[in-house]
Amino acid sequence: MAQMNLDQVIAQYLAPLSPTTRATYKSTINSWLRWCDLNQLDPLKATASHIEVYGRYLRAQLGRSVHYQATSLSVISNLYKQAHHAGLVPEDPGPYVRRPKVPNHSTGTILERDQARDLLHAAIRDPDPRLDALTRLLLLNGCRLSEALNLDIPDHHPGEHPWILVCRKGGWEQRIGITQATSQAITRITGRRTHGPVFRRHDQRLPRGAARRLIAKLAKRIGLDGITPHSLRRTFATLSREAGVPDPDIIAAAGWVDDTMLNYYDMHHHAIQGKATNTLSQYLE
Repeated sequence: MAQMNLDQVIAQYLAPLSPTTRATYKSTINSWLRWCDLNQLDPLKATASHIEVYGRYLRAQLGRSVHYQATSLSVISNLYKQAHHAGLVPEDPGPYVRRPKVPNHSTGTILERDQARDLLHAAIRDPDPRLDALTRLLLLNGCRLSEALNLDIPDHHPGEHPWILVCRKGGWEQRIGITQATSQAITRITGRRTHGPVFRRHDQRLPRGAARRLIAKLAKRIGLDGITPHSLRRTFATLSREAGVPDPDIIAAAGWVDDTMLNYYDMHHHAIQGKATNTLSQYLE
């Protein structure tokens, strides 16, 4: 039986993944292979040290986050595990790769209440009706960007109690309730169409990169820098808890199985507000 080559191993590695995860992992692997090429390194001869140097390159040269660095090293290490099992590399370097410690709380951007309100109002007023629907789904429902963009028209169910059917991370489906205003915003961009994606560009599904730029530009117009679609998901979690929404409701709406991610997002939010230090300062006065 002929030995597999690297392209075949990569294809085998990516095949079982969901489309969104597959695209992310493929981009990560391609970035690694480009770095190997630029440094005249045969990827089949890479060692744990080479992979660690690449991780430092992501942080120092490209300015990537610790979480991005850790995830990239994990993806690359798992690829070499697959390559080793396929007999393509004599030794798996993955177990020897030292990975950065990832903080147990999110350091990503989160909007305060007034900022979230201003962003939502800006989306409503924007001449591009897609922004109203997209911002509502991300900010008020906590959808992941991929979940919103993968919506097809039959997934939207208007009516007295409107809801949408989203495909969650991992491939499972969930019905989630939406407000009448969100349902109406979706209807405005779908019109009389009965099939196809909800969010389109040039009659094709709106690409994630284009959607990220729409959100970033909208935020920048009201003076908010560094805002991404995931910023709105974090904000959904933190402001829902701040508004008194019970944790089980937030967890269900976000598609989580427990409160781990909710606490991960909310810890940074609480820390930066400084309630503990302000309260103690007043107590000691």
